[in-house]
Amino acid sequence: MTRRLRTAVLAALIAAPAGAMAANDCDRPEPPVVPDGATATEDELATAGSDVRSFVAASQDYLVCLEAKEAGYGADITPAQQALVNAVYNAGVEAMEAAAGAYNEAVRAYRAREDS
Repeated sequence: MTRRLRTAVLAALIAAPAGAMAANDCDRPEPPVVPDGATATEDELATAGSDVRSFVAASQDYLVCLEAKEAGYGADITPAQQALVNAVYNAGVEAMEAAAGAYNEAVRAYRAREDS
């Protein structure tokens, strides 16, 4: 899902119950750009590692915010709303996993290049 679509889905979810808080209370962080480990310098990888750690920390805060939004529905949450909340939450988890995976792959490629 694109960021706009995720934001629109979350906005629809949050706006559904009366008196719900604004959707922009949860800010989804943008994933960092991870360089190609086959060509990256050590400094570029170090910066990417820091960026990935910051992204994961910000994403964890985002997920906590989504959990609070979900809790705000209480017993009135519909199955459709629950499914959408789960989809948005899962997309956040997948983004963290993808960023960490890309960084780990870049480090492996960098080490393979340095070892040869």
